Amino acid sequence: MQLQANFSAQVLATICEELPPDGVLLIYLSASGKVGQVGQLPSSSGTYMKTTESIVGNFQSHEMISDVHNSSPSSFRIDSPTYSSRGNLRNNSGCLWMGSRGNGGINCLYPSDLIPFTRRPLFLIIDSDCSQAFKAIHGAEQGEPAAILLSPSLPSPAVGASVDSTRHPSGSQFTMFLTAPLQAFCLLLGFSGSNIEMDVYNKAEKLLSSLLNEWGLILATSELLDPVWAQILCDPFLRRLILRFIFCRTVIALYAPTFQRSEFLPECLPHLPESVLPATMAPQSAVLQIANIFGVTDQFVFTDKIVLPEIENECMVSPDIKASDSSSMHFAAENGH
Repeated sequence: MQLQANFSAQVLATICEELPPDGVLLIYLSASGKVGQVGQLPSSSGTYMKTTESIVGNFQSHEMISDVHNSSPSSFRIDSPTYSSRGNLRNNSGCLWMGSRGNGGINCLYPSDLIPFTRRPLFLIIDSDCSQAFKAIHGAEQGEPAAILLSPSLPSPAVGASVDSTRHPSGSQFTMFLTAPLQAFCLLLGFSGSNIEMDVYNKAEKLLSSLLNEWGLILATSELLDPVWAQILCDPFLRRLILRFIFCRTVIALYAPTFQRSEFLPECLPHLPESVLPATMAPQSAVLQIANIFGVTDQFVFTDKIVLPEIENECMVSPDIKASDSSSMHFAAENGH
């Protein structure tokens, strides 16, 4: 469901009441942010929210077996919480602008405004240049621990663009990785639809779908998976968001212009198992295989022990693929991988 700009906290409270016993509330927020405290924290009952238009659609199912069972959520009612014992929420480090900036705090969404919704299982995604401020929610929940995905503070520069040229508020790159990860990968590497053969693109799309499915199995069988993520993995729609997040984080972590630069990396709370970290073999091998199809392995920094599987070494890269400085891409078919 896509939330409207004037969707109030009271309506979200009603949605929480209507959630099934094993349901999870997804809140996806995309907005510019403001760093620094802006007056007194507003009451959660007056919060307004909006989401990026691309959160709904472009999703296709990934098959994955999991026997993890959901826990029963507690009942929900909305109150104005007190945060006297939570200094990191009281002395807020930032907020999201949800309306006219001239009205100050009235149109600001603070991390504290979302605390009441943690009485039910919550999956929160923040796509903003001020996303780091919402780390304060982790550990301050009122009942259920929240699963949180946070966009980078800065978007990664595409091939041919300087790092400094991207220093402006932008959340579209993170959202694209979560909704159309292969398109996001191509845009990052400077490709446009006009210079990519569709058979090559479809081959990469099929491979990525298989790799994401493998990551899902790795998570489902991990003994170190936090129960918060185990609950979310049971839902196919939410599971795809997690797997695409892992792909996004790995691509940016290994991408040469942003290598070892934390400001370009998305984050998740609680942390996912080490088996899906960018420094490990499975994620690096996946990015290497995708990059090899497009002939751009030299744009990434891999560890020495990461090599292509034999089946991939036998595949020839299409000579018709060329890097482009184009900032837009149009593909002949919609995709969700």
